[in-house]
Amino acid sequence: MLSPYTHREIELPVDSPFPTFPRNASFTGIISSFDEAYFKAFLKEARRIGKACRAAFSAEDPAFREHAHPLSDSYSQVGDLYFADLWYYPHGYEPPLTPVLIDLQSSEVGILPRAHLHGV
Repeated sequence: MLSPYTHREIELPVDSPFPTFPRNASFTGIISSFDEAYFKAFLKEARRIGKACRAAFSAEDPAFREHAHPLSDSYSQVGDLYFADLWYYPHGYEPPLTPVLIDLQSSEVGILPRAHLHGV
């Protein structure tokens, strides 16, 4: 998934020091947490902002609250935001990080009665 966006990949052992790099880098923890559409949207928004960013979700977002959050304990909560292990550094490592919230475009559709499913 990341190959169109990178020419180099580094795997960091737990508790290793943060590497130095000149510019324009993104980092992710467990890559299976993000699908390609989400990663593209995050990267587009982070590039637009042009500062160090980290993926964040609102506790009020129903898709995050009901589906993503219960599946992982890796989110870091700060107030009503939950931060994921996905970062973007356009100029090398530089805290603080700007939260990037991507609209997950969730909607509840409910369940149709059985008769509607069979065209009755």
